[in-house]
Amino acid sequence: MSKGSSSSCSRNPIKCNCKVPVAMLKSWTSDNPGRRFLTCKFRFCNDWQRDVINQLVLEKKLLQCDNEILKAENLHIEAQMKKIKDEMELLKAAKNLEMTDSVPCTEASGSSGISKAVYAIVVVFLAYFLFKMIN
Repeated sequence: MSKGSSSSCSRNPIKCNCKVPVAMLKSWTSDNPGRRFLTCKFRFCNDWQRDVINQLVLEKKLLQCDNEILKAENLHIEAQMKKIKDEMELLKAAKNLEMTDSVPCTEASGSSGISKAVYAIVVVFLAYFLFKMIN
């Protein structure tokens, strides 16, 4: 006895709602020549098609829900990325300000004792708190 090409349909045949196993037929139409399809042995009964369609509609709705969840997660991640990019730009600007030699310190205002490094730290500190207040 060979176990070659027996299908699983022989053990658990798909049944129509009329409780009769469906048959695999081959199409002979010009649109779909040779296409195999399932049909009830009683050609007037197509209840099994309704079950398959309902299952596919349910799966489609589940996929649409998953898609909406992923879209919402994507928007949340994009918002987080924008905040991080803004913070990076702020830190880069502070670093560039720290690196420049032309930090304005006026003698008339009495701030001649403040070094450039302290001035840069104050600017970074103020920019950081301004950024936190906006967000």
